[in-house]
Amino acid sequence: MSEPRRQHPVATITNVLRILREMLIPLIIVLVVGGGGDRPMAANLAGLGMIITVLLAWGILSWMFYTFRIEEEELRIEYGIFVKKKLYIPRHRIQVIDVTAGPIQRLFGLVSLKVQTAGESKPEAEISAVTREIADQIRDELMPEEAEESTDVTGETPAVKRNSILSSRRISKKHLLIAASTSGSFGVVLSIIGTIFAQADHVFSESEVEAFIEQAAQTGTEILIYAVIMMVILAWLLALLGTVIRFAGFTVNKKKDEIIIQRGLFERKTMTIPYNRIQAIRIVEGILRQPFGYATLYVESAGYGDEGGQSTVLFPLIHRSKISEFIEEMVPEYHDSADLIKPPPRAITRYMIKTALPLLVVTGIIAIVAQGYYALLLTTPALLWGILRFRDARIGTTDQTLLMRFRRLARTTAIIKKYRIQSADTSSTFIQRRRDLISVSATVASGTSGSSFTVDELDDTYYEPFVNWLAEPG
Repeated sequence: MSEPRRQHPVATITNVLRILREMLIPLIIVLVVGGGGDRPMAANLAGLGMIITVLLAWGILSWMFYTFRIEEEELRIEYGIFVKKKLYIPRHRIQVIDVTAGPIQRLFGLVSLKVQTAGESKPEAEISAVTREIADQIRDELMPEEAEESTDVTGETPAVKRNSILSSRRISKKHLLIAASTSGSFGVVLSIIGTIFAQADHVFSESEVEAFIEQAAQTGTEILIYAVIMMVILAWLLALLGTVIRFAGFTVNKKKDEIIIQRGLFERKTMTIPYNRIQAIRIVEGILRQPFGYATLYVESAGYGDEGGQSTVLFPLIHRSKISEFIEEMVPEYHDSADLIKPPPRAITRYMIKTALPLLVVTGIIAIVAQGYYALLLTTPALLWGILRFRDARIGTTDQTLLMRFRRLARTTAIIKKYRIQSADTSSTFIQRRRDLISVSATVASGTSGSSFTVDELDDTYYEPFVNWLAEPG
């Protein structure tokens, strides 16, 4: 593949769609808010058509000037309309090559290649539209299969290829629906819907809004209650649909040197995580899932995160009783347990105060300004939540592993190998020192900025054992 090649012409469409996706929010502002309700819709649509035409022309030119080839064990990409750019990626720098098939690519039987290199948090190069045959050829030339020889009892030496699947797990339809129904994205979707409704004055005239309010006032509070209920149901349905689309067909395959994750209903994504990049395993029990005994597993990976984030979903939904078995099967290095230490009883007041204080300030202001003294009752759930946070806090170590459990909203358990810890420290405020308490934190490399885990209000006698554990050779 030493001769320069172009992508499939479908790359023109994918380039335009990518730019439109990045410009979605500005376009909405221009078309809806920018018009102020006075500009005719036809003018807005004409402006949108002109933007798409310009982008389409740009996409065609970008496709014409984009070429790729493999030469001297390098992936060489040249692109640029006005400024010619060259990107050369040596084979030895390539960590993984992910294959993705979005709706457009799948329609034409194409795939997209994303090349991940060492030390980068996002793909260094992307070839957005090629045939599966070309994609396989690129992967074979840049990441040839390695074989290890192992002699069996017959004296033969069968080759164990890196790409052979050693173990596989797939989410069932039942668990996918449970994961979708208890998705934590419900609150995010609800806030987005609320923001959209808040912009109603930019779409409807002032007189229309006033007429609606007057009608609602005459009808009574029932219409407002129904509106809120409908908004909540809509947010839940959208969150459910989004989770199903994202995690449909979720499959995790264990190979010799890496984990392969495949997921997606419309856009079929493949993510490759080398074992040597895994920094920690995170078990998250959401507030809607924990009562039913379910959790989500995440993997913290150096220089890589799902969709630009810091973590990658290792498995969307798994019962608590199956977690140990899953980790032992897929990431055996992180299969470990320890006697966990909990904060002393005197720390419970610290958890309660830290949890309830922000809400107490807000409700106190409401009580003084609006005489809404009933708002102070909201501090009671916060105090109870502080007690729950105290009960969930734990920390423990084995020879090579640190386990930390804490709760913000969800209960999180982090499993960290000692040699993966980037930094660890103990700290204590003035008030903590008076009560002989400390906080312990550990940070690992993950994504672009790393991930930190903290267990608060531990007995300060834990300081010396923790420091000694860190100092011991790994």
